[in-house]
Amino acid sequence: MPRHIPVGNNAEFAYDPASDRLSKKHPRIKRVIVVLLVVVLVAACAGVVALGLNYRTLCAQSTQIKELENEALSMLLSNDSQSHADYLSALEKNLPAVQEKTAEAKRIAHNELWKAYGALGGYSDDVAVIQSMTDTMDSITRDVLPQYQSTYDTAAASNLFDAQGNLDVSSISQAVTSLGAADSQLEDKIGQIDSLGEPRNAYMYDAYTSVLGHASEISALLGSLSDMFTYLPSFLGASGDRTYLVLLQSTGSSMPAGGPVDAVGRLSVSNGKFEVKNYYASKFMPADAGTSLVTSEQNQLFNTIAQANYGGSFSTITSNPNFPNVAEQANEFFAASGYEGYDVQSDGVISLDPYALQQLIGISGDVTLADGTKLTGENTAEYLGKDIYELVGSDTYPTYLADLMIDVIGEVFGTFTMDRLLKVSDSLVGCAGGRHAYLWSFHTEDQSALRAAGLAGDIDADPAAPVVGVYNQELHDSELDWYLNRISTVQKTGSNTYHVTYTLNNTLGTVVGMSSAIVGASDGTAEIGHQLERMFVYAPAGGSISNLTVQNNAKIESVPQDGTTVYTFTADVAPAATYTISFDVTCANGARNLLLDQTPNNSGQSGITYDYGDGD
Repeated sequence: MPRHIPVGNNAEFAYDPASDRLSKKHPRIKRVIVVLLVVVLVAACAGVVALGLNYRTLCAQSTQIKELENEALSMLLSNDSQSHADYLSALEKNLPAVQEKTAEAKRIAHNELWKAYGALGGYSDDVAVIQSMTDTMDSITRDVLPQYQSTYDTAAASNLFDAQGNLDVSSISQAVTSLGAADSQLEDKIGQIDSLGEPRNAYMYDAYTSVLGHASEISALLGSLSDMFTYLPSFLGASGDRTYLVLLQSTGSSMPAGGPVDAVGRLSVSNGKFEVKNYYASKFMPADAGTSLVTSEQNQLFNTIAQANYGGSFSTITSNPNFPNVAEQANEFFAASGYEGYDVQSDGVISLDPYALQQLIGISGDVTLADGTKLTGENTAEYLGKDIYELVGSDTYPTYLADLMIDVIGEVFGTFTMDRLLKVSDSLVGCAGGRHAYLWSFHTEDQSALRAAGLAGDIDADPAAPVVGVYNQELHDSELDWYLNRISTVQKTGSNTYHVTYTLNNTLGTVVGMSSAIVGASDGTAEIGHQLERMFVYAPAGGSISNLTVQNNAKIESVPQDGTTVYTFTADVAPAATYTISFDVTCANGARNLLLDQTPNNSGQSGITYDYGDGD
């Protein structure tokens, strides 16, 4: 140690034995370092608190984005009818508000908070997904959706016939091209959203999957509009004359595909001009004309178990809910009848029930029958589904309907303009969504478009688009279906699992003073006013049904049918009573949300509630 430097308790110096040196201490620097460390720690703690508060805001805004996007999409869905005209009307009316909502969702996803989280390693990918989703959704509402409305309006304003009175389908062809381009853009943009990948954050995942699911449903709906346009030239006989059988299903008594067929006629079209042929009551059709078409599986379910005489009686061909099979049966029966020549084949089959007739009359105008009865777009379904059974005897009812159909079909298909053609076609599509109308062609080149447009009424065989079917057949000799409400809930319980609750409600309060033609008799099968229903529950393609629960210990049988399993049993529903069944459904992995198909309600409303757990 240098001897001339005092040490000991001198705090200004520090001795280093290794170097034998003294160094002067710097206490102020140490104090500064300590202060800086404290400041950094406090700031870090404050940052952690702020980050936690901002994370809550981020999650809340994720939910807000989901709600804005789904509200925008829901504004495109006007009602339960599934009519393109209704959807396009809602689109035209609500598009500005829809665009505001998607723009607001986009603004939120690009605010400073989202930008900050987008720079964090653990959140950057999730934030990028939501930002890209909102960008694409905003582009869909501004760039793509308006094309559908403008194309439909342009087609409706064009002429169906040229100056010489010849069919001119050029505007329809142009609409097909324009709608095809819009479909491609919409599918591409939804594909972009789908390819983004699912966010890991629970709130962002919920927003992403919910919006993607609803956007896909809108895409499928609008895509069916172009499918309808694609089929119209063939329907009009542009490539050759066409002849269709037209069936009228009565709905006093229910069948799986709607109701018994009480009348049938022929409708021919040449160069866009329709001609109504004669109509015939079903009771005059030959027996057993369709038995050769009945498969062993169909015979077991519809004849051995349900006792429907499927293939043996023309009126009960609708005991099979798969309408292409019904159409084949109708063609076979009519060819065997000899009414317009033996073995006369038709190009396709159209089927209508009273609700569908009501919608068509609403387009064509009121129809006054020979007895002075006026059918309108408001009263037809109730008159033919309920009132007529008090006015017309059961023996003369089919003949009455046959005469009625000549007047109604003649009016509806009498003279077409382009606007009226589109309204009628669209009304058929809307009615088909609730199984009130069907259109099937025996020309294979037409069938894919009819299926895509929702007109075919077939049992869906696509595991990726699962449909569970619940159908009923009235066993009591009565006309009570007007008083039967079908109410159901489809609740999602997992990624590909669902719980279904289905209720039949007999709304008939009393049988006192009611006609026996309506309420039936106490005949050993059911009591007066009771609705005794043979139920059919079809598992979805590629899926299964489990835990089926029924009332009154009803015997449940399961049989194969149409590539799936059908569960069948009877349900006895007394006046003012309900009958509820429930079951679980498992669909194929990766399938879209489950839908429910059913025998139609006379009201035109489905009574189905879907709860997919996404806040809607």
